[in-house]
Amino acid sequence: MTNSKDEKLKLLYTQCRDAYHEWLVEQGKDDSFGGIPLPGWFYDPYNIPAELLFRALYGKVNNKTTARAEFDSKLLSMVYKNDTYNRESLTARPQDLEYKNFTVCFQIYFRSKTAKADLFKTQLTLSGIKFTWCSERAFWKIVDKVGGTNEYLWYRNKVCPKLNNEFDTYAVRAQVADLTVEEAVNKTARAFQGFIDCVNVVQSFNRQKHKLSHGPNDNRMAISDVGVFVAEEDSKVEILWSNIRRHSLPSESLNSLDIGKERLYKVLIRAFQDDNSVVAERLKYTVMEFASALSAEDPNLGLLGFWRCLEIATRKANQQTRKEEEILNIFKNYRPEEKYWKQLGSLIKEARNTYVHQGVFSVKDTPDYYLNWSKQYAEAAIRILIWLYKNRAIWKDNDDIDIFFDHYSQSSHKLELAGKVLRGRSVRVA
Repeated sequence: MTNSKDEKLKLLYTQCRDAYHEWLVEQGKDDSFGGIPLPGWFYDPYNIPAELLFRALYGKVNNKTTARAEFDSKLLSMVYKNDTYNRESLTARPQDLEYKNFTVCFQIYFRSKTAKADLFKTQLTLSGIKFTWCSERAFWKIVDKVGGTNEYLWYRNKVCPKLNNEFDTYAVRAQVADLTVEEAVNKTARAFQGFIDCVNVVQSFNRQKHKLSHGPNDNRMAISDVGVFVAEEDSKVEILWSNIRRHSLPSESLNSLDIGKERLYKVLIRAFQDDNSVVAERLKYTVMEFASALSAEDPNLGLLGFWRCLEIATRKANQQTRKEEEILNIFKNYRPEEKYWKQLGSLIKEARNTYVHQGVFSVKDTPDYYLNWSKQYAEAAIRILIWLYKNRAIWKDNDDIDIFFDHYSQSSHKLELAGKVLRGRSVRVA
């Protein structure tokens, strides 16, 4: 690290330290408070330089929540003692962390003509976490340990619409090791959300809905969790809940695992289980964005979400987003033989730009058209990424993917000529 960069980090630390002690004076805190007082997440004079310092020291980390918690503890201890800046102390990994084994149970909601086993038989592993079905009796037995059924239902009704019956809910159990119950539940929820996104995306593929200008009572999801989790560690049981309120329950009947879509489902799940492929990572984020667009209550946000799928799928190795025309030229060649397909892309771009630049796009008269069209292009993005994933032995890294999309926008004739140039370059003529 250069001296100038080190000086900037020292300045950020000094800002944290000074802001913290100013806060102590304002609050009248002293050593008799017991432990180290925390200024809270909304005290910006401390938290803003702390966030900048964390990002500069830690960069990209796999588990940001845990890493941030460890960093906050070390930084708070240093500023409380009025210590001088010490980079090594702030970045040192704590030793002998005590990981605890948690059992996390939660309910998922879906309407289905088929058995729940069609989703996964007995076990599903995502992000290293094993998920299994939990019997209704076993689930409510755990709930009884933390205050009973009424308390659990009170929390569930806070974040999820009240159910008329329990017939469409199914319980899932996960075993996970982590430092705190909060992080164990967060890790569990994030991992299983990937599975939910895959199911919802597969369910909606190749389907056009007549009414896409949906409101709070009409969405295109087929499955969701109810937003409340029960975590057990030894004899201690806690209820935790999502801060995202679910305004409506999935309205579609789940039939996403029909034979025609089974291969799509399997490859998406495989990608979500793959932590070693850059194509898999890109496919995950595109699927997540697609699923968010499906569940968006505002059709304008749904349209914008489908466009984001195109940006994520084609982003460059340096993480920069391609220009709009460049993105369109890529996807217009997905079906070059169909004239309307290219015109479709122009209409999608126009609708997207109107919303982005003016803050509103009137979908009052023809919402079905634009959302369906945007969805078709987003589906093309997922299909292309699936092809790249199946051929990941060739397209190994982000630079390779750059080359793929740089050439994908070229006409078939140009690509054929390029292939002949490559073959001709290796032929000696004299």
